Amino acid sequence: MPKHVAHVPLAVLLLAAGLAHLVSPQFFLAIMPPQLPCHAQLVALSGLAELTAGVMLLVPPWRRQGALLTAAVLIAVWPANWYHAIAGGVIDPELPRWMGDARIAWCRLPLQLPLLWWALALARPWAATVQPSGSVLGAPVGLQPHAKSSRNA
Repeated sequence: MPKHVAHVPLAVLLLAAGLAHLVSPQFFLAIMPPQLPCHAQLVALSGLAELTAGVMLLVPPWRRQGALLTAAVLIAVWPANWYHAIAGGVIDPELPRWMGDARIAWCRLPLQLPLLWWALALARPWAATVQPSGSVLGAPVGLQPHAKSSRNA
């Protein structure tokens, strides 16, 4: 995939997942580990974080931070995906049967690893874009290259 668009599919995936968390939270509530408190709030928070990360990936100056947020979100939701798999799926009459299937859960677990790698690859400082002015999109301000000063002495 060309480097200049590598972030777009991940951003679309995050935006869709974030929207799903907010519009149809039933599935996400059903796979929450019972040990975690405030299920509805955590599902909403993860949806907002996914939406935020998706938008940040599409805005060049925020792309690196969006990629780091994406990695953090993927790690944060891992317990729910793990619980879904080891619990043998979930049974919820409000959900389509396939969504609660443990086989789907076990397939989702390893798929998170390439998504995490993708996010971390987008977050690398050397993956940032150098602009004609010499500034680097996606690099923290302290890591911007310094302009060479010309001394007239």
